[in-house]
Amino acid sequence: MPRKYEIRIPSGLSAKLAKKWKPQLMKAAHAALPKIGMFFIDRVSQEANVHLRPATAAAYKAGLTAPGSVTVVGTTLSIRLVGNLPNDLEKGYDAFDIKEAMLRGGRVKYGKSGPYVDVAFRHGSHEGTVNFPGMPSDIKAKMAKAIAAGSNRLKMKTPGKEFTRDLLFGGKSLSMHVKHKRGIYDDMLRIQQMVKKKTSNKYITIRRISERSGPTSWWHPGFRGIHAFRKSLPQLRSTSIRIFRHEMQLAGVKVK
Repeated sequence: MPRKYEIRIPSGLSAKLAKKWKPQLMKAAHAALPKIGMFFIDRVSQEANVHLRPATAAAYKAGLTAPGSVTVVGTTLSIRLVGNLPNDLEKGYDAFDIKEAMLRGGRVKYGKSGPYVDVAFRHGSHEGTVNFPGMPSDIKAKMAKAIAAGSNRLKMKTPGKEFTRDLLFGGKSLSMHVKHKRGIYDDMLRIQQMVKKKTSNKYITIRRISERSGPTSWWHPGFRGIHAFRKSLPQLRSTSIRIFRHEMQLAGVKVK
């Protein structure tokens, strides 16, 4: 289920006080709720910026501003995290075999050996970015040499990486041995694009997922979740009280 935080204002007020100042309290509540909502969304967004890469953080934060994410009914403010991806990033998810999901998806094609999906991996030409790493200097030099010889492909075959990957299941880690068939930069391509009337180079490698792919090659390790809602609640409670008290004073309610 989607994450949801709900706050009701006014709450915790004595019946006598609520009855005496009802119009003023309603006015204060209607003024306070949008401010409390903006504070909470800003606080949760900060958590996303800290714990997620920029592109992923943007996808998460889109779930905070999607239609239906913030509603005010009477004196109740509801904040929901909308969308499957934002909720997966919030709550976390177990490891899974990407191969199975991709071969059932809309990008699948069919060849003589059965279904397959070609996946492009991008590589930075310099130091890279937080979304994709830069290529090593020796690979960059080899690519430059291939380009100088008139080719946009780095034709080479190197051993695949062999390592241990930790997979997350039910909050616990399970180790899996992984061996790639090919080197990361084998057959890297340079693709030239026009960006703002200037030529821009993009470097990618393409790897194929098929039923013949190794059983451990395409496992996603899972994700523990950022739990930004839960982390933001303590500060929200204290800030909500301060905002509401301030609006009560502006509305003419005598606050001690």
